[in-house]
Amino acid sequence: MTTIEPKNKKLRHCLTTALIVGAGIASAGAQDASRLDKLEKENSDLKKRLENIEALATKEGILPKDKLPNKTLKFLAESEISGFVTASYFYDFSKPKDGVSNGYLWTRNHNSISLNKARLAIQRKAKAGDEFDVGYKVAMIWGQDAPIVNTGGAAQGVESIRDAYIEMHVPVGNGLNIKAGQLISLLNWESGDGGAVNANFSQGNQWFFTGNGPSTGVQVGYAFSDQWNLNVRVQNGLYTGLVDANSGKIGMASLGYKPDAKTGINFIGFGGYEPFGQIVGGSILASRQLTEKYNLTLATELDLFSVQTKPVGGQDYWSVGGWLTADLCEKVGVARRGGKSTGHPARELHARGRQEEVLPARLGLRLSAHDEQDPQAVSEIQGHPRLGH
Repeated sequence: MTTIEPKNKKLRHCLTTALIVGAGIASAGAQDASRLDKLEKENSDLKKRLENIEALATKEGILPKDKLPNKTLKFLAESEISGFVTASYFYDFSKPKDGVSNGYLWTRNHNSISLNKARLAIQRKAKAGDEFDVGYKVAMIWGQDAPIVNTGGAAQGVESIRDAYIEMHVPVGNGLNIKAGQLISLLNWESGDGGAVNANFSQGNQWFFTGNGPSTGVQVGYAFSDQWNLNVRVQNGLYTGLVDANSGKIGMASLGYKPDAKTGINFIGFGGYEPFGQIVGGSILASRQLTEKYNLTLATELDLFSVQTKPVGGQDYWSVGGWLTADLCEKVGVARRGGKSTGHPARELHARGRQEEVLPARLGLRLSAHDEQDPQAVSEIQGHPRLGH
């Protein structure tokens, strides 16, 4: 047998390298073929599943025969649908004669089972990126608590609306986030969505006395970094809801700071005029996770209000509250809340100077369990997992 030897070492090296590269290409080609076969099988399985779903939808009359509503599917694919239902049983050991317990906003009917809230929301978030994008959100709440947490706009035909707005992403700098419509308040650590979001099932008097409900306005948000963000808003008064009966406006700004993953602080300022008075004030909201085990968390809220009414004059109010919360397991948590309020700015402003009775805040211990909270029920203010009116 005759062997052909390369004439020099350089040629031998080239031939060896070519053989190795060729073997590598063959191996890579085999791997690519295997991946391709796997993808084809997955696509085939997905196609069969889609065909089965379409067949069932056609059979049930959901889809017309031989016609797939692409616009509807596109709309649903881009939207998030979420919600929750909360119910409760309340027993007051003091057994009030009128059957209504004092100092509670809801779950206040003695020896009664209540449907507190049924919430449904649909949302398409404006996508952050290099291009302009538009989204929206509509959230509704029905139930015994709805008149307290919604707009209060029964006469306007929107009594079930919790919040509804258009959202825009403008590619300027890190990206401007603009919202216009019915917006959740920037004030308060607790949320009006109640036990599905808050550590306590009920709401504190601080939430009721010094917070404001959803109101129509325009908000511009900007994140300077992962630690700092700013939201600036102009809305139809502080306590007016969907429609304002006058030309008064309130300006509001919230500066959020998140130094680490366990800590969040918000500095809020607001002020504006109504035909019968002026209101200015500010709030500090803060929370800190003390331990990862049981998610032991401490939170606090401090509010200051100055109300000037015609012709009576001015009155200052303050409120302070604190929360200590822990998760006993994935589904059950325990929380203790305490606080103090010295007045009700909304009543003072709309009463045009009349004196109002002040109810002290209550201390309470509540256990709550829920399956899954609505991710959009939580305020988007950075650093606070349970923030928003």
